[in-house]
Amino acid sequence: VEGTRFLKYALSTDFMQKYLSKGYLEEKRIASLRAQFSRNKPFHHLILKDFFDEQFIHAVANELKKEEFAYQDADLYSFSQTADFSRLSSPILQEFYHLLNSPAFKQYLLQITGIQALGTVDCSGFLYTSKDILLPHDDYSDKRRITYNLSLSKDFTRSDGGALDFFDRKKIVVSFKPQFNTFVLFKVMEGTTIHQISEVLSEKQRWSISGWFNDQ
Repeated sequence: VEGTRFLKYALSTDFMQKYLSKGYLEEKRIASLRAQFSRNKPFHHLILKDFFDEQFIHAVANELKKEEFAYQDADLYSFSQTADFSRLSSPILQEFYHLLNSPAFKQYLLQITGIQALGTVDCSGFLYTSKDILLPHDDYSDKRRITYNLSLSKDFTRSDGGALDFFDRKKIVVSFKPQFNTFVLFKVMEGTTIHQISEVLSEKQRWSISGWFNDQ
């Protein structure tokens, strides 16, 4: 059994080396990330900077900007969004989508979070421009287990807005400005994982890919 476990780990590592930045697949790093995930507050989360292979993620970002975005506007939010990646025709975006859906990537998430999220993955591209916003909410649904957000924006400062904010008792306690190739993920918990995308306050464009790992 022990030998089988290491064989599976080696096979998944070989696959993932094409897509993840050097160092993220080291066993010591994985153990460290899992410890961070369990202790991070106000709820379990990780901020993985320079997470994906640089050449791969630049290709993903370039292809995303060629896609059609539909403007969405409601009481809770205003932004533009692509169709789910499962329905897109771009080979590179399909490759990214299949990476997230792969058993190897889901096994990796299980290793660093301890959460089984083996169902389908929801995945869309998002564009926030001036005055766009996503108000505080918890992302909860029966099937969602992990929320993820991949930032594909460059040169954002605090004054530009568009930060991903985490709340504790109606107060922002953690705030991340958009930073290219930063993969943020957190455990979805009803009434607890309150977060928002703050209003974009400049003419800069906030690009991202976001969605959920589900158990169904």
